[in-house]
Amino acid sequence: MGMSRYDKRFSFYNRDLNYVLSNIFRKRGLTGPIQYTTARLRYPTVSEIRNLTIEKKIWTAGEKYFKLANEFYGDPQYWWVVAWYNQEPLETNVKPGTVIDIPTPIEVILQYLGIV
Repeated sequence: MGMSRYDKRFSFYNRDLNYVLSNIFRKRGLTGPIQYTTARLRYPTVSEIRNLTIEKKIWTAGEKYFKLANEFYGDPQYWWVVAWYNQEPLETNVKPGTVIDIPTPIEVILQYLGIV
């Protein structure tokens, strides 16, 4: 896979004084943390969803998005796709017994989002 949701996003150094004066960044030769602009991810259209296979998974206690991404996509870095597709950004909001949709194949989802 190898594509990251950060690949096509603008990055910048946060030059807030709290960071600039921090020894942690100076020791590393940085002026502050690298941050990325906020992504604007659109939800797939009805016709795009028809081109996907939607796998169902029942959320259990201790479940994690990264584990589902690893199971269905072979790569835990795509945890955010599961969160985004289910419109539930925080795992802590998902109650055990909730049916989670896993859109596949990942390559098609990334193409819809303009990542590949």
